Amino acid sequence: KQQVAAEAAQKAAIDGLASMLLEPATLWQRAVHLVQMYTSAAGVYVANIVDEQQQPAQDGSATEETPADAVNEDEQELDQGVGADAAAAAAVAADEQAADEENTAEDADHPAGEGEDGSAAAANGDQPTSQPPPDYSSKVLQYVAASSGHEFMTKLELKRPKAADEDAGDAKQQAEEVPITFKILDEHMPLLEVPNVTSEPRVKFLRGFPRIGAYCAAAVPAGLAGPAGGAYHAIIAADTLLPSGHGQPFKEQEVAVVWDIAQVSKAVHAVG
Repeated sequence: KQQVAAEAAQKAAIDGLASMLLEPATLWQRAVHLVQMYTSAAGVYVANIVDEQQQPAQDGSATEETPADAVNEDEQELDQGVGADAAAAAAVAADEQAADEENTAEDADHPAGEGEDGSAAAANGDQPTSQPPPDYSSKVLQYVAASSGHEFMTKLELKRPKAADEDAGDAKQQAEEVPITFKILDEHMPLLEVPNVTSEPRVKFLRGFPRIGAYCAAAVPAGLAGPAGGAYHAIIAADTLLPSGHGQPFKEQEVAVVWDIAQVSKAVHAVG
């Protein structure tokens, strides 16, 4: 009975996160607290998935973004050409309108979706099409909440490595160096578990030196499609790294807790 009561209390606490009307930062911190309460994690942290801030060029060269004045110059050139081509464009438009009027009678005899004999055409277009998953290639992870002892992370961002040379060797090395957490975004896999971080070269140690332990991370879904839709707006992660942690893999039920809290935390996006 005690175990059943404990499980019920745990579920109520996690589900209650969705109904809390608090500031996003407070809600994220509450999510961190719940992961610590119901798992053996030593470190817990939340990162928002955001666009990388474009830094102004120090040498006077343009950034990767198209400058606003360049767009305006293009529009000005187009405006100058409109007067010269106006007559020709009007003539073409008149011809197209006449052709459309001739086709109207034929369209009335053969409504859309029917063949020449009036039979129904294939209704492939009637089936709902799923949206492609978002492209996260320009996103970074901006940490916004962390457990005690990991507050330094809220001042950090996790980014992809700088672009390497285009030869095959460098390209392979570039792929290997992308931090493991980006696998959630690049492969649209909402749950990531690394039982032993020393066996995964893509694990990024933000303090600069490797440690022993486990790591898991779950994506917080955005929108009504849920995690299967591939749209995420944050990631909740936890570790058992030594010396503050026990250095062992998470238990299955502990990974499930991180997952459950991430799914409930989609409510944070609605108020954020």
